[in-house]
Amino acid sequence: MKYLMSTAVAHVNGMPVRIILDSASEINFISSDCTINLGLKRNRIHSSVSGINGLAQDIKYETNAIISNKDHSFKESLKFMVVPKISTVTPSCNLDRSRLSLPKHIKLADPSFHKPAKISMLLGAQVFFKIIKAEQIKINDSITLQNSVFNYIVTGGLFLLSEQERLENLISKFWQLESMEDESLNLNSQTKFCEDHFVKNHRRDETGHYIVQMAFLKEPSCLGESKQMAIRRLNSLWRKLEANPNLQQLYRNFIHEYLDMGYMEQVFEVSEPTVAYYMPHHGVLHPDSKSTPLRIVFDASCVTTTGESLNSILANGGVIQDELFAILFRFRKNRIGLISDIKKMFRMIFIDESQRDLLRIVWKESIDDSIKTYKMNRVVYGTTCAPYLAQRVLKQLVMDDGHNYPLAASAVSSDMYMDDLLTGAADIYSAKQLKEQLIVLSRGGGMQLHKWSSNCKELLANSEVSDGDVSLTIPDETKALGLLWRPQKDSLAFSMSANVDTCESCKITKRSVLSTTARIFDPLGLISPVVTKTKLVMQELWMLKLDWNDSLPIQLESQWKRFVTFLSTINTLNIPRYILLDYALKIELHGFAGASEKAYGAAICVRRLNNSGEISTNLLCSKARIAPLKSVTIPRLELCAAVLLAKLAQKTITSMKISFHSTVLWTDSTIVLAWIQKDPSVLKPFVKNRVSAIKNLTKISAWKHVPSKENPADIISRGIDPEKIQDCNLW
Repeated sequence: MKYLMSTAVAHVNGMPVRIILDSASEINFISSDCTINLGLKRNRIHSSVSGINGLAQDIKYETNAIISNKDHSFKESLKFMVVPKISTVTPSCNLDRSRLSLPKHIKLADPSFHKPAKISMLLGAQVFFKIIKAEQIKINDSITLQNSVFNYIVTGGLFLLSEQERLENLISKFWQLESMEDESLNLNSQTKFCEDHFVKNHRRDETGHYIVQMAFLKEPSCLGESKQMAIRRLNSLWRKLEANPNLQQLYRNFIHEYLDMGYMEQVFEVSEPTVAYYMPHHGVLHPDSKSTPLRIVFDASCVTTTGESLNSILANGGVIQDELFAILFRFRKNRIGLISDIKKMFRMIFIDESQRDLLRIVWKESIDDSIKTYKMNRVVYGTTCAPYLAQRVLKQLVMDDGHNYPLAASAVSSDMYMDDLLTGAADIYSAKQLKEQLIVLSRGGGMQLHKWSSNCKELLANSEVSDGDVSLTIPDETKALGLLWRPQKDSLAFSMSANVDTCESCKITKRSVLSTTARIFDPLGLISPVVTKTKLVMQELWMLKLDWNDSLPIQLESQWKRFVTFLSTINTLNIPRYILLDYALKIELHGFAGASEKAYGAAICVRRLNNSGEISTNLLCSKARIAPLKSVTIPRLELCAAVLLAKLAQKTITSMKISFHSTVLWTDSTIVLAWIQKDPSVLKPFVKNRVSAIKNLTKISAWKHVPSKENPADIISRGIDPEKIQDCNLW
């Protein structure tokens, strides 16, 4: 029995890219040819990875790219290691698709899964759990359709695949020995082009709103006919709306709002313009959202008769805001926290009138009504350039008006993540000034900040700057870039439920383990030891080669049931958001590295001393890595942990934007300390490369020895049960 690889088609820079999903890889890979085709910037590195049977491969380059699905409802910024190729063509021969009896109405993640073709990217465990959805359709005993953000992936066994294909794809299964996700700003090759285009073509109207133009890699004249496809998709949409009156009303309300608010206008001309593009659209329900229960997504990736789509010819300037990790860091350094977001940010930015025919849609009020044509006049959610244009407008607003509002200018430049703001101030007076400036600055650009939250009631009750969207009471809980913030206690927290039956007769499968693991969102690594436990279980499941719906072995099932039974105990954690002290005389950064045969990790703590002699220490962040399947000596894993710590410490110092009086990096490995003291040229390649990295990132004098029993990173490497982390004083 041979197996189909889990392939899908993702989009990068508006271009389709064939990918393979591999949860057993801790690194994302991209082929060298793909980086050239996509115009991605490659950064020189010196590293190596080990794969099956201990085969090592030197890595000379890394790159960053934003992957998305076709409708851009899923988008992720990832770092990739560049390799000559991911695998040979997959599958190795043409398959008879008709023999699989796939349902015709199902959309596939890789419509050409049955045709031999190159794999350009391998996406590993870092993003795997975000891609896979719970739903699946069983075709027969061998073939299953697994739902994902890219639509359904064809998985299962066939007697049609060659042994060579299996071997070649196994070569691509690398286990990461060291990595610290570098989410730092890495502008793509189109950034300068987009920047120059924006500078030359943006303007403001009399109300302060920005009017922008989309930048094109190809002339829009290369687009073919698209209206008929949009009409077919609309008719299909209406069949769904007819079956769901509630959804129909929400959809109609959304369209009416677009018209009433002037976000789009009806086109009355009968003749078609020389160049036009029609975007199909569909709805995405957000039942938990009070303000936007339904969001309509416009499909600017739908191909025309020439094979091009609007997104395929649009330039994308990439991400120009700071990274999530850094913003969350800084959110913890001010005594007063303040969060908000820009209301309907994309819709507050006008598209130049000359380009609006490229943003057309069709709509009808009922299934039997006549079809009408509309064109958008605002930045459209679903176009590949929309995030860049929104970020660039915020940057321009700061450049144009920020000199009048210095506090707000700094916050918008450093503390915005797309339309979300996480910021703060040292005292109430500064916080009031900051908030007032933010409101006035954003209003000047035609935007409105709303959904304010803070741990300071006086700040929320400031009537002078009330915008009607401010609660006058401190909320119990609110979300801050995915993290749960409890402003009344000013603590960061988690809200977890097992979401899985743990009774004796209940079946625990690889799918249910994955589902639980994927819901643990811990970007700062505040519960890394608990997450280590889940990663070790996932690694064991892949070693056992279980199918998605196979039951776990009895011993592993018992272990997992016990874990999920106590998982909700992490909800009792209240982790201080504010990690500094008022009037601190000394602020020190202390980092810890540790490893075991199963995992390794790094943790950063901040130690403060105030003028009363009070000393306090808090965990700021941590990172955990699972040890590779190939046997690696403990000293080498300890060295990998030290590299991870060096990278994490550098990122912390850069992101926090405060002056630490001292930086001390601790390891319980005397061997690692001895290696760090040596000239890298006398060491073996594995050790040499990592020692060189440590010396480039840190000062040798910063490294000290700590006993294992006093090393919090040692807890990361061993993992801890969720019910025990609350009472773990060392953590």
